Amino acid sequence: MDHLIKHLDQLGAGNNYDMWNLFPRSEIFGGDRNAGFGIRERFTNFGAIAPSAGGDTAYTAHQGFSAYVDTTTAAGSIKQLTEVGGGIRLTAGTTANHETWLQAGGTTGAPFSISDAAPKDLVFETMVRFASIANSKAAWFIGMGEEGLAAADTMADTTGILASKDLIGFQRVLGDGDALDFVYRLAGQDLVVKAADILTLEADTWYRIGFRFQTSPGAVRIIPWVNDVKKASSCITATEIAVATGDAFPDAQPMNFLAGGKAVAAEAHTMDIRWLDLAQVA
Repeated sequence: MDHLIKHLDQLGAGNNYDMWNLFPRSEIFGGDRNAGFGIRERFTNFGAIAPSAGGDTAYTAHQGFSAYVDTTTAAGSIKQLTEVGGGIRLTAGTTANHETWLQAGGTTGAPFSISDAAPKDLVFETMVRFASIANSKAAWFIGMGEEGLAAADTMADTTGILASKDLIGFQRVLGDGDALDFVYRLAGQDLVVKAADILTLEADTWYRIGFRFQTSPGAVRIIPWVNDVKKASSCITATEIAVATGDAFPDAQPMNFLAGGKAVAAEAHTMDIRWLDLAQVA
């Protein structure tokens, strides 16, 4: 287990040490499969998915990721940032109801699962920013979702409502462009907004966000973290994970990293991702 000790004001553009404390981060990302498994992506050499206009395009093999980009009249894209430290920019395009999605594991890979029956600790963490926080322009999501969601209409036209699929993560909805919500859903059931406005956004500002699924101490639960602050009052309890219908959690459902969004106005809308860490113990 990592005992991550930090000095005052040490945190910069990397992991939140408190969130990962007593989790075998170093062993997992060092390649020890006995400790667990994970995805660590720094987006320093991602390249680009930037098709010309000419048809909706799904990409199934780009450095382990699948992607979907609407390109009918004005191309969306996923491109490397021209910025020290790296990162990528997802652009939903300049045509209304165009969307752009990126998912780890191609179209079928989903090695991570949050389960109360067979609990294994998991941590998800990333850094994001938005060029604009205007209302009613674009909806975005970043977190984990079931396989095959780098696809058309993962968000609905006009409303930006997420498809009824297994997911957990952070959502920016239409009409509330300066806020992120913490949400989850079991496919076929209701979307649960566990914490509305868990983060107030500013334009062109990096934010570190994530969540930790832990089996101890106490009951199985998921705690979101926002800008290095543990949001204990917004945790998902073992009782909530056990709910099977209605406000149901995607209990024991295979998932993987998922990020993307849909523009509902004829303007360019972007979400930047600096890096990604997702890991689960064996």
